Amino acid sequence: MPSKRSCLAALAAMVMLAACQGKEQSEVEPKRRFISFKMDGKVALSEQSNRAYYMPGNTTDADPTNDHATMLITGYTYNRDVVNIRLSSPEAELKPGRTYTNNTPGNLFAMEMFPDFELLTADEDYGSLTVQVLDMKDSVISASFSGAMVSMDDGSIRIISDGYFKMKYQKAP
Repeated sequence: MPSKRSCLAALAAMVMLAACQGKEQSEVEPKRRFISFKMDGKVALSEQSNRAYYMPGNTTDADPTNDHATMLITGYTYNRDVVNIRLSSPEAELKPGRTYTNNTPGNLFAMEMFPDFELLTADEDYGSLTVQVLDMKDSVISASFSGAMVSMDDGSIRIISDGYFKMKYQKAP
């Protein structure tokens, strides 16, 4: 006769199996949001304390100024640095497989370093930024990025490499 402990273990396994049955693996896994990159060889990570907002273009009205898509990603690293990434596309949607650079107005990577509030930026006037959108579906975007940011304090250059983000985004009203 089976022991009470083995019966409880079997029951727990059946309950867990029933709870997961019929669900995709991605529905069971936790939704991890992060921005990760190396700056000057050191890893910077913003995990869970970040947000992403997506505004697809509106091509259904007569206003040509809102026909382009924009995404704003913002977060805080464990060192309390503020990270902002803005992607802008001349098209109505951001698309997987496309590369977005700071040569297009509106694309930006900016950091405010803690504790001295040094501002680093790569935008249409300073530095360089390349973002490749790898995937974008079910309100999740993943992308890789690299570049060089310029300090607005002293003009020094900071190299960004091995950048990657995976964010669950909300559509902005």
